[in-house]
Amino acid sequence: MNQIRIEMRARNNILWHKIFDEHENVNAFCMACPEAGSQQAVGGLLNLKRSPVSGTKKGKQYTLPAKRLARHFGMLEEDLFPDRLYEIERPQLAIEIPFSQLDRKAQPFLLPDAETAEYRAKEKTRRLLRTLAHLGPRYLEIVKMRFGLDGCREMSQEEIGKNYDVSKARISQIEKKAINRMRRSHEAALILEEER
Repeated sequence: MNQIRIEMRARNNILWHKIFDEHENVNAFCMACPEAGSQQAVGGLLNLKRSPVSGTKKGKQYTLPAKRLARHFGMLEEDLFPDRLYEIERPQLAIEIPFSQLDRKAQPFLLPDAETAEYRAKEKTRRLLRTLAHLGPRYLEIVKMRFGLDGCREMSQEEIGKNYDVSKARISQIEKKAINRMRRSHEAALILEEER
């Protein structure tokens, strides 16, 4: 099946930049600026799921969360919440199309070329490193250096031993332990099976 799923979400980009240029996520923003409102209210306004206005007998009035956010950022409500944005009927849309129908220029940005030897080698290295991650950071670094993984230069046991002020024999033990773990690991076995 050569289908690709593209999901698009419309968001208030003005509000998005105001929040994410300073904070990691909406929750972090709401924790740092409790006067701005609840995470649910801010997220609803950001994702166009909540209207910043309410219709009243007096005409269009901005909601309390919209007023708070505008005041917090020192902006006018109509500048922070453009009317045309909140008129979008479907702020989230998903479509599926064959990969072959995508513009040739767009394809490299969407999916890595799984056919290239470089991509396959990097993916195998990432999977092996995930398998070895439970050994601990020092062991993992030694294995990376020994086998030249993840951008490290391949080094001899003696060179690594000098770096860590341990014997060549100790580096050999760590190497054997890592190889045994890989042999026992289901994921590593699958990677090695691919090699055959």
